[in-house]
Amino acid sequence: MSWLAVRNSYENYGELVLFVFPKDRNIFGPFQVEVKINQIDSVSKDITLWNQSGSNVFKGNLLVIPIENSVLYVEPIYIRSFQKAIPEVRKIVAGYQEGNEFKYGSGTNLENALKDLFRTEGEAPDGTKPPVDEEPPSDGGRELLDDILSKYEAIKRELEELGELIERLQNR
Repeated sequence: MSWLAVRNSYENYGELVLFVFPKDRNIFGPFQVEVKINQIDSVSKDITLWNQSGSNVFKGNLLVIPIENSVLYVEPIYIRSFQKAIPEVRKIVAGYQEGNEFKYGSGTNLENALKDLFRTEGEAPDGTKPPVDEEPPSDGGRELLDDILSKYEAIKRELEELGELIERLQNR
């Protein structure tokens, strides 16, 4: 299985990037990841709780981000009050596939979700994850976390530049 992407940055516009996945592994697709996220107890409980009394909960687009020989999945969960038109991000779920397991972390923003994802401590006895520490992981996960955060910041900068270009175009 493989995935073909096209770069959209100014310097690399139109450049094709091919990600080839190992033939001996089943890689989760977006639908399987959605099912895995829906099966996370804390996420389903929060969605049920938030979806009551004057508010509406919905998920944003699932981002599928290839990184080296793996894929990072990121999905925001929004809540919108019926009185307010603008939704707010309530939770971010980030995860990756390890074997046939879906490893995940969640937080109120991407950085906290990634810190939770790469925690070194195990889960609590009831299957829930303990609260996120402020300190990042001390093992090799720190380098991966740094790489992910730097790529996220680069993407964020490019989106801001794109927004500025769109504004300039609209103001013509």
